[in-house]
Amino acid sequence: MATVFLSPSLQTFNAYVTGNGSEADFMGQLAEDMVPGLLLNGISFRRSGEGDTLQSAIDKSNAYGPDLHVALHSNASPEGMEGQMQGPEIYYFKDSEQGRRAAENIASTLAEVYPYADVVEIIPTDDELAELVRTKAPAVYIEVAYHDNPQDAAWIEANLQRIANAIVEGIAAYFSLPYTDPTSFQVGVVNIASGSLNLRAAPNLNAAVIGRLSNGDAVVVLRRQGEWVFVLTSQGAGWAAARYIALS
Repeated sequence: MATVFLSPSLQTFNAYVTGNGSEADFMGQLAEDMVPGLLLNGISFRRSGEGDTLQSAIDKSNAYGPDLHVALHSNASPEGMEGQMQGPEIYYFKDSEQGRRAAENIASTLAEVYPYADVVEIIPTDDELAELVRTKAPAVYIEVAYHDNPQDAAWIEANLQRIANAIVEGIAAYFSLPYTDPTSFQVGVVNIASGSLNLRAAPNLNAAVIGRLSNGDAVVVLRRQGEWVFVLTSQGAGWAAARYIALS
């Protein structure tokens, strides 16, 4: 199974020009929005999160040993050009053939959802970005668009799910996997007050427990049978009590 490590920006100090949040806020949500697509396309994943530092995120990725490390960021224009630059930029380590291929695939699918496809760039680099040189896996560093540009910032905020799906489609293409669009399925999250939610082999309380889900875990609902739903999760597919799945 293909594996990826998602590393959304931790930069809470980079405010969006819209005033609606930070780079860390929106890239964290982008990572969450990628989960249904990753599940549906058979791509296993782990991610960094709140409380991590750049180094701990890199350490987690290296310990996991993914097939691809994916850093998620939004950009800011250089001093003196504030708000003037636009468009997605996908960086890769200049000597990594796998990184280049991943960047090309992701750039291609992002160009399908960004309003100005001709400005989407793929940029080789060497020692500038830690997540490209300190990670053991092939890596891409995605600057989704410019958060100091009003048009770009508004586009990110209004299109997070489309951007997430485009990135997953690009990752699937990199792994030569057929792509399934998650927008045709219902997506939900586990909603329990305490403990865990059993994932069962069949839609009844006597069926074997094949996994346990935590509050907030994302699921893709494949079908419903009475008071049960058959869901796809990071632990595989199984049946869960429908009343504990909040649909988005």
